[in-house]
Amino acid sequence: MKKTITTLALGISIFAMTFTILNAQTYFSDDFENGLSNWIVGGNNWDTLSTTYTSSNHCVTDSRVGNYSYNSDPTIVMSPSLNLSNASYPVLTFFHRYNLVVTSCGTGTTYDYIYLEVSTNGGFNWSQLKVWNGTNRAWYYEQVNLKSYRSNLVKFRFRLSSHNACSSIADGWYIDDVKVVEYNTLNPHINFPFNDNFENGLSKWIVGGFNWDTTSTTSSSGLRSVTESRTGNYLHSSGPTLTLYGVLNLSGTSFPVLTFSHRRNLVVTSCGTGTTYDYVYLQISTDGGFNWNQITPPWQGTNNAWFHEQFNLSNYRTDSVKIRFHLSSYNVCGATADGWFIDDVTIREFMTGVTIINSSTPDKYALNQNYPNPFNPTTNIKFAIPKKSFVRLLIYDLLGKEVATLVNEELNAGSYQADWNASGYPSGVYFYRIQEDDFVQTRSMVLVK
Repeated sequence: MKKTITTLALGISIFAMTFTILNAQTYFSDDFENGLSNWIVGGNNWDTLSTTYTSSNHCVTDSRVGNYSYNSDPTIVMSPSLNLSNASYPVLTFFHRYNLVVTSCGTGTTYDYIYLEVSTNGGFNWSQLKVWNGTNRAWYYEQVNLKSYRSNLVKFRFRLSSHNACSSIADGWYIDDVKVVEYNTLNPHINFPFNDNFENGLSKWIVGGFNWDTTSTTSSSGLRSVTESRTGNYLHSSGPTLTLYGVLNLSGTSFPVLTFSHRRNLVVTSCGTGTTYDYVYLQISTDGGFNWNQITPPWQGTNNAWFHEQFNLSNYRTDSVKIRFHLSSYNVCGATADGWFIDDVTIREFMTGVTIINSSTPDKYALNQNYPNPFNPTTNIKFAIPKKSFVRLLIYDLLGKEVATLVNEELNAGSYQADWNASGYPSGVYFYRIQEDDFVQTRSMVLVK
């Protein structure tokens, strides 16, 4: 629905603003598949492009052919003003990548910049929401809180400013999938506990970057893992991210933990300026993705063996928790490497259902038949490990879908019992599978209600 508002003063029309209202959850959406009809172009070269994009087949760029112009401020302005007066928690989201001038020419380092700006008076005045410089060759997902603008008619514009002191130019800015939506549309609540072994693709994640995809060439369990560079090496001057789609409510948990397995091959090299590195980061947000913190110092270098990580999330127990994996490739040598592989991501309560029943060292590995069997609704599973091992005890349904994780931690040698309460599961045949360093075994059990 479109409306036009004309403001009158002393009988004279001062200005007219057209704004668009879509549905209750989406106030604006443009993937640039239909050109630039929703935008006012300032600058000679803004146009859609089909050689790079995040969805469908087009994005928009300030320099479709070649580099942007020096001493210029090309803009692309949202043509409708948006009425957010009835919005609850509006957010602006988009993907972008950019290559901007960062150079020296006798006056020290100089930069070009790109800006996201907002206007609350139809485009007469603009305020900065965010600013970037440098280079990020990977598509990056942005999310901006608009709660402060709910009482206004608002417009947004993207502006590139090329006024570096060296008269240099670069490739420019690429933008796609611009949306203004309700926060809950983008961040639905995810069931806790959470687990993903990437056997069913990336439907639980927001991909930022060119090449995040699942791969069957290596995995910690099952057949697949996820990597930011499925074919070849990752890109230099890029920061690809893999962000949890939706939020987890950890406010009612007691001892939440995040676990995952990963291996990596990152640049560690020298090129006349000393040793330089690329890094991978594990990050967490407690406000639905607006702000991010590192859970742990970044990893660097190479570890070609799968390594299991476990982190205490007790300090992050809010109702809007997200996690993301982030690779940063800005080494000064321009080098790249094979990248990061991730598998078996879980967020759950710290396991208290496994108990040691004998601390003496068994002669061999063992996985006993569950008891009772058939059962309703609880059963126990006993197992033995003859040496300190990382143990995973998983439950699968008849279709092979993982439905529960009973054990996912390092245990000392001994005999153990894990309990499963299946009160929330339907009757049927289930399989339980133990995976240790040198031992894998699967048994079946029957739940009868």
